[in-house]
Amino acid sequence: MNQNDYNDFNEGLLDLIEKHQNDFEPPEAVFIGIQFFSKMAFDMAPDAKSAREAINLGIDSALEGSVKELTND
Repeated sequence: MNQNDYNDFNEGLLDLIEKHQNDFEPPEAVFIGIQFFSKMAFDMAPDAKSAREAINLGIDSALEGSVKELTND
C-alpha cells in the first residue's frame, strides 16, 4: 500500500466515524472498530498467531503515534 492509499483509507474511516458520531459513545466506537478489524485479521491471516501479531503491531503503532503519553500510574 502506498502513502496515498493509506491516507485515503484513513480519511474514509474518519469520514465514516464523523457520519456516525452521534450514534455511538467513543468507547463503543473503539470497541466496534477493534472487534471488526480483529475479526478481519483472524479471518484473513494464515493462522491465529499471525493475526495476533498483526493486531499487536497495530496497537503498538497506535500507542507510539498517540498524542498523549500513557503512564502506569
